[in-house]
Amino acid sequence: MEALLTFTFKDFIAFMIPLFIGGLIFNRRRKRKEVRVKFSFLWLVLIVGGILEICDDIYTTYSYRHNHLYNNDTLTTVFNYDFAKIVFCGVLIFVSIALLLQELLLNKQSH
Repeated sequence: MEALLTFTFKDFIAFMIPLFIGGLIFNRRRKRKEVRVKFSFLWLVLIVGGILEICDDIYTTYSYRHNHLYNNDTLTTVFNYDFAKIVFCGVLIFVSIALLLQELLLNKQSH
């Protein structure tokens, strides 16, 4: 619960932007029951990019803790990770997966 206190108002706005845009796209496709422009590759790139960003953020913090060149008497805990970046990438991955699945289902139904 203490981790939520580290988020600022700007972080919450950043979390809502992909949800809002994804919701608009999802709702428009749901109403029309067709995909006018195919973005499958974009959704895949966003999913892979989000996963790589999360792994990079965790690995960088973890590797500095265990690298003797950067050992400076301060323990690295989970709270040293950039939670805002990890949550933003998680939201982006969730929205991208939902839109990719919707696109694939609508394409399957139209054929």
